[in-house]
Amino acid sequence: EKESGVTTFFLTHEIDTGDIIQSASVNIESDETAGDLHDKLMNVGASLLVKTVTAISEGNYQEQSQPQSDVLKHAPKIFKAEIEEKEPGIAAGGFLTDGKTFLKFATKDGFIKLLDIQYEGKKRMLIEDFLRGMRL
Repeated sequence: EKESGVTTFFLTHEIDTGDIIQSASVNIESDETAGDLHDKLMNVGASLLVKTVTAISEGNYQEQSQPQSDVLKHAPKIFKAEIEEKEPGIAAGGFLTDGKTFLKFATKDGFIKLLDIQYEGKKRMLIEDFLRGMRL
């Protein structure tokens, strides 16, 4: 892609189908990161929003129907997911738990998530069972 942009539009029942009020586009530079583009679009979008609200309040706008296209597709549904990230502020050797479903020990590079545990001379048990009987 060489270009991206932002659009203001009126909401309808279906996603992204309302009439367009205004839009603005920006060029995507060859060395631009997603974060850079996000920041650029955030600034352009903020300005466009102010212009759109002003235009609506003054009655100085013309709605345009969104073009119908088989090329444009709706974004896929976002499903619940677990994100394993480095938790800030926990030193190596420390642990993180919700007391019910997970127990993670911090390392210098991230975490080790325990799935099961076994005391010496005892049967292995799921971490959930361990946490049910142990207070951390």
